[in-house]
Amino acid sequence: GALVCLVDADDREQQLFVGPAGGSMKLVSGGPPVQVISSEAPLGKAMLGKREGDEVTLQIGRTRQQFEVLWVR
Repeated sequence: GALVCLVDADDREQQLFVGPAGGSMKLVSGGPPVQVISSEAPLGKAMLGKREGDEVTLQIGRTRQQFEVLWVR
């Protein structure tokens, strides 16, 4: 899996742990919360192969969201 930090168009950052399974939970341990998602989830699929500085676009129905990858660990 990978720990990823994304920023949206409103400069809101979110940290995600993308793993092979699991999801729908948040981890909190003294820092910002980390959302756990599966690599099979729509956002997980959109992030596969992305690196720092890359754009991630997620289209769900009529809603389109864009993010920038700040870092990957």
